[in-house]
Amino acid sequence: MLAVNPVSFAQRKDDWTKVVQIFYKCVDYINDPATREDAIKIMAARAGADPDEYEKNVPGTHFLSLAEAKAAFKKGNGFDSIYGSMAIGNQFNLENKVYQGVTESFELPRAEYRRRPIRRRTAQGVAHRDWLGLKGELPERLRLALTILSFVVPLVVWSLVSYLPFLWHPLTRVTDPGGVEYFVEGMEVPNAEFAKQLEKMTRRAGADLPKGVRVNPVYLPAPTRRLAGILHRLYHTAAPSQRTLAS
Repeated sequence: MLAVNPVSFAQRKDDWTKVVQIFYKCVDYINDPATREDAIKIMAARAGADPDEYEKNVPGTHFLSLAEAKAAFKKGNGFDSIYGSMAIGNQFNLENKVYQGVTESFELPRAEYRRRPIRRRTAQGVAHRDWLGLKGELPERLRLALTILSFVVPLVVWSLVSYLPFLWHPLTRVTDPGGVEYFVEGMEVPNAEFAKQLEKMTRRAGADLPKGVRVNPVYLPAPTRRLAGILHRLYHTAAPSQRTLAS
């Protein structure tokens, strides 16, 4: 069964009409003996399975044609109708205490269903509402805002971690080795190790104290450094004629 969110269907009816048309073209391609073998190969490749092994499972699935699907949507009391099969399934679940009851009737009109909040019941009968509206399509403006924020927020966090020394910065880059024998200018050491050597030099009378600045690991460069690297790479991979024109 191809189920569609009512809100999405109302907003993009033409698109869903095309999806349904293509869906049943695929069903016909699977059911047609002339193309069935090719259809199985396509489905097996999509599932990452061997076509011969995949074919063994296909007989257990019946793909309804468009005519069969229309017939199944006619009201009836048996398994040949979606109404009857849902009612039978619901009665079975109630008798076996799969859940305590149902929140909506199977006969609920489409328009009334759209106005009601989406919810479901657990075995304890507790209703879960879609408080954030994540089960339906978001308004266009909200989608645009979230798209922009998905780029801006990581960039802001990246910048804060890169440029504010009190945020993380687990290493110290040595700018002056001082009296520490194994320190070299430009060397990066853990903050704890730098603090340990600084304390040792402080205790020695007349010893030169090491100096350094806190930095992040090499795998987390600052945004400006990353941008400079990208521009440098683009410049040197450009054709000589393009570099001449640019200069």
